[in-house]
Amino acid sequence: YFELVEMVRKLLITAVLVFVFPRTPAQLAAGLVISFGSLIIYYSCRPFLSERLDGLQIFALITQCINLFYGIMLIVQTATVGTTGSSNEDGLITGIVVVLNCGIVAVPFINMATEKLASFYECATTVLPCCKLPDGAGPSDEEEAVGGDAR
Repeated sequence: YFELVEMVRKLLITAVLVFVFPRTPAQLAAGLVISFGSLIIYYSCRPFLSERLDGLQIFALITQCINLFYGIMLIVQTATVGTTGSSNEDGLITGIVVVLNCGIVAVPFINMATEKLASFYECATTVLPCCKLPDGAGPSDEEEAVGGDAR
């Protein structure tokens, strides 16, 4: 059922938004409202079967909201000041936006690598008992049972 919600979100962002206040800050603001509304829906519903996929979708929507907000700020700053500000500020903010956008692509690979390493470690400790961590070095049985710190 949630495929319909995702298709409506994509339709609004790609097709409908083109005709709403073309080439104005209001167009970006409308996109921000759609993206933020989608973020709230996805955060409250958590529609995916995997927690990691839910987290990736939420991270992608947060990044999309940041991109749109940054676009609005650039337009407003250019309109009011006439310039885009100091190059240090612009470079820092642009760097943050680029890192966030690259993070959307990198997160699945990082998740896959950590799963493979955990699987390899589990396999190695069952086949080679000498590879086990000494007592107290790894997570305790209580921590594994609750999935976190026992503190």
